[in-house]
Amino acid sequence: MLKSVVRYGYVPFMLLGVNGAAIALAASGASKLWLIGLLLTAIGCSFAAERALPYEAEWNGPAGDGGRDVAHAGVNESLLLISVGAIPVLAATVTVADV
Repeated sequence: MLKSVVRYGYVPFMLLGVNGAAIALAASGASKLWLIGLLLTAIGCSFAAERALPYEAEWNGPAGDGGRDVAHAGVNESLLLISVGAIPVLAATVTVADV
């Protein structure tokens, strides 16, 4: 049952649930800290989904790569936040005439 929920519910949950919650938080003017909490929740759900339904079952065995996985997620999400944060800065400093 859990594997079916993860298999068919993960993508709709992430696309509609997490993205919808982020849009609702941003539209309501809520503190940006809520968005960070939502991001951490999404990362945690990704780790849990991978644990419940791995691509390969043997990948769930201990291989000493937990720290590397956390670092990988942290780097990827940090770069995503930086790139999204750069959009308003670029929009404020670069005009169409500059391009």
